[in-house]
Amino acid sequence: MFDSFPIRYLFPNSITALSLMLGCATIVLAAQGRPEDACWLLIWCGLLDRADGVVARLVNGSSVFGGHFDTLSDMVAFCVAPGLMIFFTLSGDARYATHFEAGRGRFLLVAVTVYILAGAIRLARYNSEVSELGHTWFRGLPTTIAGLMIGSYMLSVWDSGLNDGFIYAIPFILIFLSVLMVSNFWLPKSFGKVKWVLAAQIVGAVVIYTFGFLKIYPQVLFLGSLAYPLIGFSVGWFLHRGGASEKT
Repeated sequence: MFDSFPIRYLFPNSITALSLMLGCATIVLAAQGRPEDACWLLIWCGLLDRADGVVARLVNGSSVFGGHFDTLSDMVAFCVAPGLMIFFTLSGDARYATHFEAGRGRFLLVAVTVYILAGAIRLARYNSEVSELGHTWFRGLPTTIAGLMIGSYMLSVWDSGLNDGFIYAIPFILIFLSVLMVSNFWLPKSFGKVKWVLAAQIVGAVVIYTFGFLKIYPQVLFLGSLAYPLIGFSVGWFLHRGGASEKT
């Protein structure tokens, strides 16, 4: 297989590899007590995850290998990395560790484990259904969006100077995101059929990528990661209500 590996495949797969490495670095930084840096790396993983697919289409570099490699990268970057980052931060940071002792500590561990497991199920299900769903719909919340939500939420809390109660709520947020990832809710991959909607998406993408790589205004990134599933699930419910999903 690799004896005839076209050079064009290297471009998208290199981006996927970088996302995987940043996911590993996210875990290391969190373990070292640098949660803010870890969250920004997690956001960069999300931005790169969108970029590798675009590059693959531009250079005609899509491949079966690339699809499997992307899934493994997503498992690390958006399932394992966010889960362990949260565990290391909430159980090891002096600001929060005393709150997550005894029963709360066990609940935190359960929430992290459930999140990682739900992410793995979500990715496996996507791979098994991609031929049926095509390139128009997701079923359940993508792991990429879940990871972006977690990273941008934590950064927004710290950047806005909100009280620790918002951080203490994170285990419940993990459980909620886990349910969404394994749910049967339909989510459109794009809203770009209407010109003004496509223009708004492009502007939004430019803003998010700029703020993300410059590490500024995490609140905007969080609102962006929240708006997409809120609008998308609403559209999906409207279009697929009454069993129409089975005909898609």
